[in-house]
Amino acid sequence: MAETPTPTATTKAAAAKRSAPKKAAAPRKSAATNPTAAVDSKAKFAKAIDEARAGATALGHEAQAKAGAYRDQLAAKSGDWVDEAKTMAEQARGKAGELAQDGKARTSDAIANLGKIVSENAGTIDSKLGT
Repeated sequence: MAETPTPTATTKAAAAKRSAPKKAAAPRKSAATNPTAAVDSKAKFAKAIDEARAGATALGHEAQAKAGAYRDQLAAKSGDWVDEAKTMAEQARGKAGELAQDGKARTSDAIANLGKIVSENAGTIDSKLGT
């Protein structure tokens, strides 16, 4: 019969593998020990900040230029719209005047016809209802 390893022997072997020595990492130089690296990092950061500011300023100028162009387009279109609105208002005023004249003429004709009907039937009305 073959011998099977005991659980404690297997556990000890696995623990030995896990606790194998690791290579030590190379020590990093800090800014305190390397002053030129600190100055270089600060200079790069300052340069990046300046570039970001310059980019933001350029974007601001570009946005203002586009806004000015849109403002000019809007002013031109609004002038056209005002002219169109004035033309439409004048047309509406003319049409309203025509309709008012037509309405007055029809009303006048209707009143005249009513008077004519009453005049023609005055005798019949007097005989039926009395004078």
